[in-house]
Amino acid sequence: MINDWTSFLPQEDKARRKQDVHLHSLAWPLMMDVVKDRLSKLEVKEPDYAKASWAYEQAHDNGKNQAYRDILNLLTSVTKE
Repeated sequence: MINDWTSFLPQEDKARRKQDVHLHSLAWPLMMDVVKDRLSKLEVKEPDYAKASWAYEQAHDNGKNQAYRDILNLLTSVTKE
């Protein structure tokens, strides 16, 4: 299990969190399908360098992409156990 699920918890709460994660993990392959679908639909576009805000728009798109990938990594870490 990736340590991200429990690293911020006090030691006495970690075992309970692991149980909770595994209890709910049956629905996670379905959630992974939804996240993968949204990730595949992210629009790939050429930056419009003429716009003053192009860098902010690119950073926003990169952030969405990274967030979806982080969620997939968290879900994948549990479904592989």
